[in-house]
Amino acid sequence: MHRHHPATPAGYVKALQFDWLTPAYDFLVRWTIPEDAFRRQLIEQGRIGAGQRVLDIGCGTGSLCLQIARQHPETQVVGIDGDPRILELARGKAQAAQHAITFAEAMAFALPYPDASFDCVFSTLMLHHLTHEERRRTCAEALRVLRPGGELHVGDFGRPHNLAMQIVSWPMRVFAGHHRQDDNFQGRLPALFQEVGFEAVAETGHFSTFWGTLALYQGRKPA
Repeated sequence: MHRHHPATPAGYVKALQFDWLTPAYDFLVRWTIPEDAFRRQLIEQGRIGAGQRVLDIGCGTGSLCLQIARQHPETQVVGIDGDPRILELARGKAQAAQHAITFAEAMAFALPYPDASFDCVFSTLMLHHLTHEERRRTCAEALRVLRPGGELHVGDFGRPHNLAMQIVSWPMRVFAGHHRQDDNFQGRLPALFQEVGFEAVAETGHFSTFWGTLALYQGRKPA
């Protein structure tokens, strides 16, 4: 199987910042974020149909891809990530679970797929790693690869919905750099989705986590 190997841009942020932490990613997410609940709700709002083609941008260790494949075995699931080491973990998990999921190394803001090639695009816990310009380009790429009427479904950090979430999100914002996460923590993702051309944009729910508010969003490519 051909694998795309893009040049990693300067400033690329891995899932847990450092290579040596990558094997701990699933453990850390499991104990700090209600991952089963938020992924289940995100998949439900996607209303995935039989035979559809689904893309997970920034798939990490492939947890969302695996959950989609389990719930919708007739769906073609594709996951991309810019980190080759985390993709090795994703491929190992898919092989162990005997799910035919395609994983490819690619940057979210330069997707190696033709226009209108997916029915649904997902992204979880990835957009907050990007700069504003990379985030805008990623949203534009998601719109490009969606078929008319196709939908984007995102689960990522959003504006803190109470004082507790505002307090616990502060260390993460300082550690990662405000310039990367302002769009998330100031609640600007819906406006960004609309800016690149999505319609029917909405925040569909939120969860409290150890790192702050995890918000769910959706948007549709005009038909």
